[in-house]
Amino acid sequence: MARRGRPRLADAGRLLLTWATSTVALLVADALLPGLSATTELAWVVVAAVTGVAGFVIRPVLVEASARLGWLLVLPVAFVGQAVILYAAMITVPAISGSFGSAFLASWIAAAVGTFIGFVSTAGTDDALVTSLARRGRRAPAPTDPDVPGVLFVQVDGVPFPVLQWAVQAGAVPTIRRWLASGSYVLREWTPQLPCTTPASQLGILHGTVDGVPAFRWYDRALGRVLVANRPADAKVIEERATNGRGLLADDGVSVSNLFTGDAHRSLMTMSRIEVSRGSTQTRRAFAWFMASPSGFARSLSRTVVEVVKERFQARRQVARNLEPRVHRGWTFAMLRALTNALLRDLNTALVAEEMRRGTRAIYVDYVDYDEIAHHAGLSRPGALSALDG
Repeated sequence: MARRGRPRLADAGRLLLTWATSTVALLVADALLPGLSATTELAWVVVAAVTGVAGFVIRPVLVEASARLGWLLVLPVAFVGQAVILYAAMITVPAISGSFGSAFLASWIAAAVGTFIGFVSTAGTDDALVTSLARRGRRAPAPTDPDVPGVLFVQVDGVPFPVLQWAVQAGAVPTIRRWLASGSYVLREWTPQLPCTTPASQLGILHGTVDGVPAFRWYDRALGRVLVANRPADAKVIEERATNGRGLLADDGVSVSNLFTGDAHRSLMTMSRIEVSRGSTQTRRAFAWFMASPSGFARSLSRTVVEVVKERFQARRQVARNLEPRVHRGWTFAMLRALTNALLRDLNTALVAEEMRRGTRAIYVDYVDYDEIAHHAGLSRPGALSALDG
């Protein structure tokens, strides 16, 4: 009985923290926006509570509508979905006055403030994001073989074994340290065959061969042109040459954010299968839920802005300290780092959480944030190592 009580107490604490965070965020929005007004600050406490209830009712409707009607509705849901929910809460509380435009701006200010408070209170964990997806209202289909354990393959791209060892010893990578401390896991080095590049290694893992992939980019004599592994058309060619139809994910697996599919029946953001299409309703529903959730797209966009500021500061500090070797780190890389280290990482996590909720047998996901930063900052520089902490 005690074991069952702890999750309920944790849930109550998380609910109170979310309520308090939403209230503080709305108070900040009230102070910044002249179009919002309240007769008393306590009214925002009520609005925060009503917003939670309204979101529970309205958000599934917005998600389902965008999933049924197609991708054109997913992006609008991302930008105005939370505003619709907040405005619905505002008009139900007589002490609050404000337009829909004010609610739209307030929803984004609240998202930014909520992101900051959430980072301070939880050390930047993804608990809120994963929890919001794991507890969606729509019931997941029961797996056909519930007694067979599933497998989640997580590729942290480009991390050398000595760097990971050092990170564990230095007190970083808290989840991996917890696994190792439990005694159920061990850290082992794997030396890939040449070439030791992401395309070759991932092709070997997912399809069992590295033949015909001599580098990241190379001149292909048969095609008479250069192949680049992270271009969708070229990744498709590479996979078609390597696959035998029985890749790692062929048995009810899903590929998330990879170069190749591993013969998965469904592939999300996978280079060799990227195409402009409506996709499945289930896929659009997962994307739409991430976009509409306050712990999804809005949170990630706020973190993206923070990541740009962090990158510009770290780049200037490298120059000021005359750290060598170093490469030029301009605004283009700052935006790329922000996308991979915030938006893409959160989206990957959301999609993986959704697939785990559905009972998918095997999931393979690639997180590229460390690799992108290490290429520009250095393998063991603080900016790259911080990406391993999540």
